[in-house]
Amino acid sequence: SSVSTHGAAAAPRQPPRPRSRRAAHPQRTMSSRDAAAPSARDAPCCVVRLRAAEWSDAAAAISSFEERVAAAASPFGRVLDVRLGGALDARTREVRVYFADAAAAVCCGPRFECNGVQMVAHALENFPEPPVVARVGDLPKPKDAALLAGDVGGECSEYGRVLDARMEGTDVLVTFATLQGAQAAAIALDGAAFEGSHRCAIALGADDAAPACWLGGLVEEDEDLDDLSKIELVGELEEACAAFGVVGTIRVDERGARVCYDENRGAAACAAAMEGRVFDGREVKASATFRGDA
Repeated sequence: SSVSTHGAAAAPRQPPRPRSRRAAHPQRTMSSRDAAAPSARDAPCCVVRLRAAEWSDAAAAISSFEERVAAAASPFGRVLDVRLGGALDARTREVRVYFADAAAAVCCGPRFECNGVQMVAHALENFPEPPVVARVGDLPKPKDAALLAGDVGGECSEYGRVLDARMEGTDVLVTFATLQGAQAAAIALDGAAFEGSHRCAIALGADDAAPACWLGGLVEEDEDLDDLSKIELVGELEEACAAFGVVGTIRVDERGARVCYDENRGAAACAAAMEGRVFDGREVKASATFRGDA
């Protein structure tokens, strides 16, 4: 949509579009603007930080700009309300866009565009728990990026609610509604074949860390391990942990051991099996970290 901020020359007016939010009136009343505010303010919200050459605090200009933001955001879902916030600096303000659906708020953030302003950041509010982004890489080169993102999002939706799936570079970013869903997909699909030949990799963070299982309680807290003891412990762990997947590096110190795997499922299976197991008379504590999670 062609829109501009108040403060710059007005863009040509577009034909009126149906919208569910309030109509603009020169004189607002409690019934026209504020009656529905409590429910709208609790709805999933995309907060976009916008930069413009100048801003106006005139009531009519604010109302006009909020209407333009609503029009720009409406392709992502039903907009309930838009509120322009105060100045963060001379050129930057935050706008809160309230949607009827969580997926619409998630989709709006990275894709929002509005003539006359530049988006410099975006965030989410009013979610029961923070959405979790999984990065799916090592995919075939797409002929149609949107189609590939949709296919990957569809596969991931078997394990939890997917709010968004979009291409970024050569990877697909899949946003899950819950951490549980993201972890389930990371375990099931990491290393799985995609389109017959490509073994995709799923990371739950931006770090380069490999999937790993951390094991504690292997030695006494005040016990000092010499090099020979560490070598012996690494050998024992390599033999025991190889049952759950391909083991990479194993690092041992007085706090415990970090056993790296080539896939998320190996780390998760190791943690599930080793938790509570007795090792040399001591109870083992185990936890898994997934690819990309430092």
